[in-house]
Amino acid sequence: MEQALGSHRLGAATITKIPELALDAVDAAFLYPACEPEAAAREARKLGSGSVEGQTGRLRQSVHAWLVTTPDRTILVDTASGNGKERPGLAVLHHLDEPFLERLAAAGVTPDDIDLVLLTHLHADHVGWNTILENGRWVPTFPRARYYMSRRELEHTLQEASEPGDRDP
Repeated sequence: MEQALGSHRLGAATITKIPELALDAVDAAFLYPACEPEAAAREARKLGSGSVEGQTGRLRQSVHAWLVTTPDRTILVDTASGNGKERPGLAVLHHLDEPFLERLAAAGVTPDDIDLVLLTHLHADHVGWNTILENGRWVPTFPRARYYMSRRELEHTLQEASEPGDRDP
């Protein structure tokens, strides 16, 4: 793979950010609801330049995946939010229509090239491209990939899913 703009080399590996969404006006209270607004604003300012919109104090967030290519592997770390997903409780991710797979292709990789998917955790904005809608069925986006996640995270997510009430969509 040719080194793409925005890629970084680390030894024999190339790491490329594959963007899906830029969220430039996120209220810190949305991400940290138990935090007092003034404390949330103070903490947000510690995130560094470019992370907070200067006039409003709102957070700048990015939903993306990381593509890691090595001589032996093509790895995707997290799979962003995915298109067409039902997320009425999280409007910003509800029924997305983003050119994520085109951006992956621009980095020189097709879904069939991915042989390993590493999921850091199982929130909606990290697992969405695990599946795509084809002919009315959800099918694996990366059909050759093995998926890895922590057992603890999987157990936690399964437990949450079995409990009634509000959950991360």
